[in-house]
Amino acid sequence: MKKIMLLLFFICCFASLAFAGHQNPEKYYTDIGCKKLNGISNYFVDGVYIDCVTATEAIEFEFPEKWAEGVGQALHYGYIMKKTPTIVFIVETKDELKYIYRAMPILFKHGIKFYTMSHLEIGIDALIIPQTIPKIPFE
Repeated sequence: MKKIMLLLFFICCFASLAFAGHQNPEKYYTDIGCKKLNGISNYFVDGVYIDCVTATEAIEFEFPEKWAEGVGQALHYGYIMKKTPTIVFIVETKDELKYIYRAMPILFKHGIKFYTMSHLEIGIDALIIPQTIPKIPFE
């Protein structure tokens, strides 16, 4: 039994290092993006860590396939901080755009502001500009 528990522990530890198939972990993008937005990253309040807080926004950084989780977190963070709920979608491939399209009606309905950030040039700016500022560029 101890061997099984130890094996499960190591599997969980190493699985988290794989970044779930992403080029970089979410924290990598959060640190860069929050700095670009002149925010405070990993802001702790009311028992939760908010990815980024600016003067007007409570921001959740999220990969597009986890858009629903991002919506819930952004709404919660905006509520507890009394700021505009905001999501920064971390776009690594063109295929991920379908998730942003899926999220858009909910984002518009609930007044959630959104940005994208990517180190790829995939022509996403035209999709985002009508709602918010353009994507956050990498250095």
